[in-house]
Amino acid sequence: MKLDKAQKNLRKIMKATFMGNGGQLFSDVPSGMTVAVRPTRGPDSRFCEVALAFCDFSEDEFNRKMGEFVVLEKWERGEYVRVPLYANEPSDVAIMFFEMFGE
Repeated sequence: MKLDKAQKNLRKIMKATFMGNGGQLFSDVPSGMTVAVRPTRGPDSRFCEVALAFCDFSEDEFNRKMGEFVVLEKWERGEYVRVPLYANEPSDVAIMFFEMFGE
């Protein structure tokens, strides 16, 4: 599934806001996951907010931009969990979720 024009524009706005707040987006094609990780209090934070989006391979094929759109919408709605920020690296948190939920 592809984003329509309105979704494309909204994704750009949400992504700019999210990344402006220190967030990072990660995608894992084999598992069909997109993970949004944002430290809760800047670069010295020990915790982060994590939102997840999953591709349903039985109905669709993975699309990075659609995954980002879905995960950013979830983050905007407050649909995230707070977890420890391992080694102060958001990528380590994303990898942990890819390993936990991936195939």
